[in-house]
Amino acid sequence: MIAVQTQPTEHVLRALLAERPPSLPDLADSLDLSLLELLDAIESIEPQLASLSAMTAHQIRIHNARAQRIAIDTLAEIAADSEADPIERRRAATAVLRAAGTRTATGLPPIPGTTGGSPTSAPHPHIPALPADPEPLAKRTLRALAINDDPAPDTGLATLHEAFAPGATLNDEPVADDLDDFLDDLDDDTRDALTGYFQHIIDPPKQTDDTYDQRIALYHKGRCHTAHLHLRPDQPDTPPDSSESDAPPRAPWRIHTLTIKPIDTGFG
Repeated sequence: MIAVQTQPTEHVLRALLAERPPSLPDLADSLDLSLLELLDAIESIEPQLASLSAMTAHQIRIHNARAQRIAIDTLAEIAADSEADPIERRRAATAVLRAAGTRTATGLPPIPGTTGGSPTSAPHPHIPALPADPEPLAKRTLRALAINDDPAPDTGLATLHEAFAPGATLNDEPVADDLDDFLDDLDDDTRDALTGYFQHIIDPPKQTDDTYDQRIALYHKGRCHTAHLHLRPDQPDTPPDSSESDAPPRAPWRIHTLTIKPIDTGFG
């Protein structure tokens, strides 16, 4: 491995943790390093990056648990308000029941007699409700994959599976509806590329009214890959009831395609 001095390594760490990190070629040029030397520098601080990722993940789980508690309390107040719109009361009550039936970021089990998650498969015990908007969904999924086995084995891959839309593809192959089948279908190269990596945004996300695309670089075990996520809003299974609302429900965004490719030799 090419030796990297302490000062460049410190600069690499600070640059990678910046709110808007530079591209890998620009960072290498600014430190007067080759791309191979930069990748060695990144590899040398992988333990520190992993510790920071784990700490960030714990902070996010605490934040999510508090936010979910506030949301549930608010919905419960609406459901109990006798003067509130009956439709809004019913929706609030349904949302509270759904949240109570899903294991939350605090690790608390579901209420006995309830079932959470998708009706087609049992939910992973450590996945909170996913965001409906594309950018938070992409960030949540990528963050979970980066610490795949925290707090339980394959939590990150289960989060990715939950974020896939029905009929989604991974490397042009259909994603299995069942989580266990999805995990069994993953080959070792794809699993390694997806999990336990340091991620670096290659291009700013591109979003339209109907699409959201993001390209990132994945670095793990001395190997680099690019990942291209393509998200679209899901369409509701049934048309909205016009008697309840004039506007259709807002469809959540989900990942429709994910393509992973090795980075060419120009990136090491």
